[in-house]
Amino acid sequence: MNQKNHSHENYERTEKVRLGSEKNFGLTFAVLFLILAIAPLLFQHPLRLWALITSAVLALISFTFPQLFKYSNRYWLKFGMLLGKIVSPVVLGLLFFLIFWPIGLLLKIFGKDVLNLKLQATASSYWIKSEEGLSTMKDQF
Repeated sequence: MNQKNHSHENYERTEKVRLGSEKNFGLTFAVLFLILAIAPLLFQHPLRLWALITSAVLALISFTFPQLFKYSNRYWLKFGMLLGKIVSPVVLGLLFFLIFWPIGLLLKIFGKDVLNLKLQATASSYWIKSEEGLSTMKDQF
């Protein structure tokens, strides 16, 4: 039994997250700055020269000295992992409290028993007999 959470389930991460190459890291940011540079053209605004220059410099460094991105790449991955630990529970909480909880509340208000969970005092069994025969098992795949 796992003593940390008093559960038989192991919630620790077993897979290792691989760090991407420094070259890909630099090129990714070069493309992002390129998009940032040319996006105003879609709305008849001038080109962002600073973003275009940044994109060119990042691309040049990515091809010539990618090892310069070694620490940036590592810290960016750690930042992403931290962000994932914060954002995932928040998004799941919002999903639950803004979608599932109101639907459950409405179903309860209107007396719906979608899962057929209400106790039936007169029932001898809660077994649901299948209407279909063995023919439904033919050609399963």
